[in-house]
Amino acid sequence: MIKQKIKILGVILLVSLIFTACTSGGNDSEKVEDEEKYEKAYGGEMNLPIETVENMNPLLSENESLYSFYDLIYEGLFRFKDDHDMENVLAKDYKIENEGRTINIKLRDNVKWHDGEDFTSKDVKFTIDLLRHAFKTKEYRDILSKYDKFIKPEDIEHIYSVNIVDEKNITIDFDRSFSNSLETLAFPIFPAHLFIDEEENILYDTALENTKDFKPIGSGAYKFVSYEEGKKINLESNDNWWNEDKPYIKNISGIILKADEFKNALDKGDIDVLETTFKSFDDFKKDKDVRIREYASNDFDFLGFNFKNDKFKGKDGKAIRQAIAHAIDRDKIIKDVYNEDATKASLPLLNNSYLLNENADMYEYDVKEAKKILKKADIKDLKFKLMTNSNDKYREKTADMIIKDLNEIGIEVEKSYEDDLDSMISKMEKGDFDIALLGLELSESVDLTFAFHSDNIENGSNFISYSNKEMDKLLVEAFSAKDRKVKKDKYKEVQDILLEDLPYVGLFFTNNALIMDERIKGDIKPLEYGLYNNIEKWFIPEELQKGAKEE
Repeated sequence: MIKQKIKILGVILLVSLIFTACTSGGNDSEKVEDEEKYEKAYGGEMNLPIETVENMNPLLSENESLYSFYDLIYEGLFRFKDDHDMENVLAKDYKIENEGRTINIKLRDNVKWHDGEDFTSKDVKFTIDLLRHAFKTKEYRDILSKYDKFIKPEDIEHIYSVNIVDEKNITIDFDRSFSNSLETLAFPIFPAHLFIDEEENILYDTALENTKDFKPIGSGAYKFVSYEEGKKINLESNDNWWNEDKPYIKNISGIILKADEFKNALDKGDIDVLETTFKSFDDFKKDKDVRIREYASNDFDFLGFNFKNDKFKGKDGKAIRQAIAHAIDRDKIIKDVYNEDATKASLPLLNNSYLLNENADMYEYDVKEAKKILKKADIKDLKFKLMTNSNDKYREKTADMIIKDLNEIGIEVEKSYEDDLDSMISKMEKGDFDIALLGLELSESVDLTFAFHSDNIENGSNFISYSNKEMDKLLVEAFSAKDRKVKKDKYKEVQDILLEDLPYVGLFFTNNALIMDERIKGDIKPLEYGLYNNIEKWFIPEELQKGAKEE
């Protein structure tokens, strides 16, 4: 079970998408410079990298690089904002009723599919019915679960019924109250008229057909033009897009390459954009022909404590954890180990999340305060083992610096570095550790029960064996909150306990980035769950549209 939740980030790197834009060199200043120096212009071409295309049906693709590419074509009812809250896309408005079990959705007017047909409630019902049907078959269930982090079988299966009120109004009933109902509906919507016959029968087999002849038709900013097998997928801007902000860049091509060819293709100018992790930033920082748009990923590094260890129990255990939190110089770790390519964070909630408390970073580096806490509690002669995976040089260097910091406040720490990921997980599952330096990939759909609810101690996802009755109660109430306000209120209380008890001492989120050809300008804000998030605002100045480079 730990394997499903814990990710040792040096070993498992996710090529995925997040919000919270922050830029190496200053994105805001670059935006101002772009708008002062260059006039926004329509037109131009941009090439994006995609891996080998097995088929053109987006529901059946297991190719991660295609996920964000298809986001240019398809849209959902809702999507995540840079603060990880939801915003309307194809939904114009909504109302949550029946203690959180029912969502009444009013759809946006004047939305057209790329083939000119009207978008209606029938399309929403069709898409949900298609997903519910597909999840009954293991083959489709496995593939669809990989298609998009928003399509989760366990959530879709909680949709009890979908009822069309009229062409622009639809009611979705769930079999329970839960606070991530809007997040569950962030999947792309597909056109019903292509897969429903004259007798209103859904042609499931056609919709889930594995074929290279499949023509993707969506409602998004870009529409499909052609597929050159083995070479590229061509798109053009959607002149009939419902959004008032029409895309500036006219043509986009997905260039089909092997993953290990992406960087070379960027160097040669065959592609204009490349996603990368903090581990590759240095390869580009001296390149004057590209810009780095950096952002915090969903990959959270932290210290987890074994609550089966008597030293971490009770008031003394809490004092030890609080002292440790103050003793660690996270800024220095980010500077010396990550070259500033990480974003400091104390809690396992996504960076810049709308749910974060104002006092989320209350444990700043303060050696005097750490010593004071231990002295007040009369705690002496502490000795622990710190476990991490040494095959990740960043993780190992971080652990070394933490050990040095803890030695400074009188805590003796013995290294317990594991070469093999499986052996490390095995030790955690057996409770054979004191403190573990780990990474988690946090979901956009917030639910911390896996980490901190006592019911999950036995299955291993609460691998630290943390137990707090009030926390158990709050996590259930947060998960089943009847509306968004109650959800936020409950997570405030959850954070209050996390900051008091410190079952995790948070360190940082590692950063990802878009590496972009310098001729692409604008207010570019990549998101981990929306790499081309605001692509309609990107532009190529007219004088640079024919591939000319700036002097």
